[in-house]
Amino acid sequence: MRELVGTYINGRGIASGQNIPSPWKGTLELQQEAIKEIDHPDAIAVLKILETCFCGTINIQFTQIEARPDWLYLLPNVTWFKEIAPENLHFHPITMIANDISYKAFWYMGARNLHGNMTAEILAPWIDGLVVDVSQIKIQLED
Repeated sequence: MRELVGTYINGRGIASGQNIPSPWKGTLELQQEAIKEIDHPDAIAVLKILETCFCGTINIQFTQIEARPDWLYLLPNVTWFKEIAPENLHFHPITMIANDISYKAFWYMGARNLHGNMTAEILAPWIDGLVVDVSQIKIQLED
């Protein structure tokens, strides 16, 4: 099992739709609607992931990412917004540890990570008080 340690960083409110000037109501909600329309073997599993998670991301910045996961789920060429080219969406189950509490979560990656390649976007159910006093967040990846 590989373990990565990073720091929580504020998001931009685009995935959740909380960024008022954004032209999108929330990229994750738009992607979920698009995934319902595609015929791909991973689509049902990804929809189940999205239905259990908060519609926003937890952004974790690393000083170094040695390797991304071997993505368990890949949805190729998803058209989720008419003014943006289709993109591949990747999902991988992880264990996220914050304040010594473990959470089942998912590493998510689309083609456009606005935080840069040293940041992981994590999907998880709503976690009360997650950003309070969190200096480090660990991600455990099964090999």
